[in-house]
This record gives sequence, C-alpha cells and structure tokens, in this order.
Amino acid sequence: MACLWGCTNPDPVLGWHIKEFSNVSELENEIILKSYHKVADYYGGDYRRWLDYGYSYQVHYWGDFDNDGKPEYHSEGPEPSPEFNWYAFLRGWWPEEVYVWHDNC
Repeated sequence: MACLWGCTNPDPVLGWHIKEFSNVSELENEIILKSYHKVADYYGGDYRRWLDYGYSYQVHYWGDFDNDGKPEYHSEGPEPSPEFNWYAFLRGWWPEEVYVWHDNC
C-alpha cells in the first residue's frame, strides 16, 4: 500500500511528472511561484509543497538521462513529509513511518 499514491503521481499544480530544465534557476522560477520551498541541496535539490496533515508534494533531481547537460526533475506525491511537523509528531508517525514509507516505495 506504500506506493498506492505518491511516487507515481505528478503534482497536478505543476502538471508534469518529469521535466528538463536548463538550470536550477529555471526550475525554481517555475515551482517557487507554486508554493514550493527548498528543503535540501543534495543531488541537485529537493523541494516541497505542503499539504494538510503532514503530507506534501516533492520535486527532486532525477538525472540527466539524455546526457545533454540539462537536469531533469521529478514531481511526486502526495506523501508523508520528512520535514518535521507537529501534526505528524503528535500522532507518532514522524520520523519512522516517513522513513518506512519512502524505503518501501
């Protein structure tokens, strides 16, 4: 059930699942205006858009599969957000359940 939703679903606000950008600035110009915020710099960047009850959509670096030097990013969600939040913490599913969900997906 872990992957019933999440990893395979694009964010409908963005309208894409995998998209190539010329650079990180081009990506950020598109997604920051749509309520995303940067949460990490590893592997080309990780961005989140908060939803209710401790869930979020994620955009993260996916690779350069056509070897043209342009990064590709992947949109997915909704999924439990690994960012600390009181809703999840008080209900006992942060951070262990978030880790398990991502590890099984």
